[in-house]
Amino acid sequence: MNFPIDKNSLIERIHGSLMGVAVGDAMGMPTSMLDRDRIKALFPGGIHDFLPAPENHPIHNGMVAGQVTDDTQQTLVIADSILEAGKVDPELIARKLLLWAESFNAFSSSLLGPSSMRALQAFQAGASIEKTGAYGDTNGASMRIAPVGIINLGDVEGTVRDVALACKPTHNTNIAIAGASAIACALGACVRDVGLQHARFAPHAAHGVHDLAVGLFLREQENIKPAGADQVMGGDAGGQREAETARRVELGDDRVQRQ
Repeated sequence: MNFPIDKNSLIERIHGSLMGVAVGDAMGMPTSMLDRDRIKALFPGGIHDFLPAPENHPIHNGMVAGQVTDDTQQTLVIADSILEAGKVDPELIARKLLLWAESFNAFSSSLLGPSSMRALQAFQAGASIEKTGAYGDTNGASMRIAPVGIINLGDVEGTVRDVALACKPTHNTNIAIAGASAIACALGACVRDVGLQHARFAPHAAHGVHDLAVGLFLREQENIKPAGADQVMGGDAGGQREAETARRVELGDDRVQRQ
C-alpha cells in the first residue's frame, strides 16, 4: 500500500486516533448510561472539559475528572494483541480480554456490558470462540475497534475482514460487525488522509459494509464474488438502504446498548 503521508505524520495520526479514544471516553464518562433528561439536569450547561462522575453514577461512581473507562482499556487490549501477533488474532484477543477482565475483577462489577460479560464467562469456562460471541449484538465491538481501522488505513475489504475477526470472541453478529466496520473504515480513511468526503458516509454505510462482510466470507467458503467497495461508500448497497439506515441512526440515542 502506498502511503500519501510520511512516516512521522502517520505516527502522529495514529497517536491522535488513540488519544481521541481516550479523551472522548473520559469526557463522556460522566454521562455514560444516563438518559437525556438526567444529563440535562446534571449538566445544564453541557460538558466542555473533563469532569468527575456524578455522585451515585450507576457504573462510574467515584471516577475522577479525566479518568478513562473500560472503553479505552479494551481498545488498548486490542492494540496490544495486534502488536504481539502482527495481525488480528481472535484467539489472542479473547485471551487478553479475559486476562484484563480478571485483573480488574470485571465479572463482579458493572465494568462489562452484557455481551462481553456473557462471552468472556463462556470462554473462561472453556467454550470455543466460534461460539462465545454468537449473541453479542451490543456496542462493545464498536467502542474498541479503533486499532483495526488504524492498521488497515482505509482498505475497506481488509478492514471488514479484520473487524470480523476482532469481533468473533464477543460480538460475532451481523449488527455488531457492521457497526464496528463502518467506524473502523471511516477512522482508517481519516488516518490515511483519504478525506472526510468518504468518512462522512460511515453512518449510512453500516448495512453496505455488512453486505461486503457477508460477501467476503461467502467468497472464501464458496468462491462467490462479494459486493464491491464502491457499494459500501454510497453506491448501490448504501443507496438502497440510505433512508432506512438514516432512520435507525436518528433513533440511535435511545436504542444504543452497552457492550
